[in-house]
Amino acid sequence: MGQRTGFIRILELLLGLGVVAAGGWALISHYLNRKPPALPKQLQTARQALIQGNEQLASSIFDSYLSSRATNPQANQFVLAACDTLPSHPKMLLHYAYQAVKNCRQADDATRADLYVAEAEAYSEQKPPKGAPAQAAVRQALALQPHDPQIQNAAGYLIADTSCDMTDLDQAESLIIRALQKLQNPITDNDRQMLALCEDSYGWALYRKGCCGSPANAQREYDRAANALLQASVDIPSDTPASEARVVFYHLGEAYKQAGKLEQARQAFRVAIHYDPSYSQALQAQGDLQKMMTATPPPSPSPLSSKAFTPLSSKRLTPILATSKNQKS
Repeated sequence: MGQRTGFIRILELLLGLGVVAAGGWALISHYLNRKPPALPKQLQTARQALIQGNEQLASSIFDSYLSSRATNPQANQFVLAACDTLPSHPKMLLHYAYQAVKNCRQADDATRADLYVAEAEAYSEQKPPKGAPAQAAVRQALALQPHDPQIQNAAGYLIADTSCDMTDLDQAESLIIRALQKLQNPITDNDRQMLALCEDSYGWALYRKGCCGSPANAQREYDRAANALLQASVDIPSDTPASEARVVFYHLGEAYKQAGKLEQARQAFRVAIHYDPSYSQALQAQGDLQKMMTATPPPSPSPLSSKAFTPLSSKRLTPILATSKNQKS
């Protein structure tokens, strides 16, 4: 499972967890557990230019690289991987994701599905997010690979993240459950990594149902969301890229906040920001939470105990999954 790093020990201290599970392309890999490709040297240069904020140089290198490789799926995946940086560059990402889908129509179904997921993710990262085209793209991926748990997870997450229609959210939950059912007995490290990503997706779908559904059911959905997201935060591999890991802890903070567990929410946001100090969503959420806590301080403020973060066993999700035994995958 890999040796725990000093940074993981910092996370343990922040969260009061006794253990953070170890183990290990963040654009797609938050939804698809695909290993990042080793970038050609010129694309490494482009990636570094993006990190330094030089989009013009990066774009020039990408265009030159693709000029003789436009229909090559791997070349397009290399470029998309190079675009995956912090801080993010959503417009550039969408440009190359859209171009990849258009130019690689002759690729095999699995590759085309991954490219559609990349396009959907890019649409969802726009400011403001472009929900309708994101859903259209991810449904194309699902049509190409309807039985792949990684595609089911990606589709479920992106539908939940970009829709507030309860029919869509029910479909999202169902898709993620179908993926989780296939991953309940992980054997390889990749299986365990994918399980953590699905747990995050499942928790976020429940959170979105709490936000968009009946107020009478909101507390129940937020509590269920926090439990699933806590499991994901424990299972997330120690070598997970910051652009992925920050999302899990941001999700956990939002679920705890809506569930009324403000101190736990504060700690989760702190970890998200520790992964990425420029993470605007977590920074905004942290500021909003601080105002809430100042206005209505908890009756007995105290540091988190490890008991507050006792991780769920993966088997704790089984009763939830059992309700969908008859769903066909």
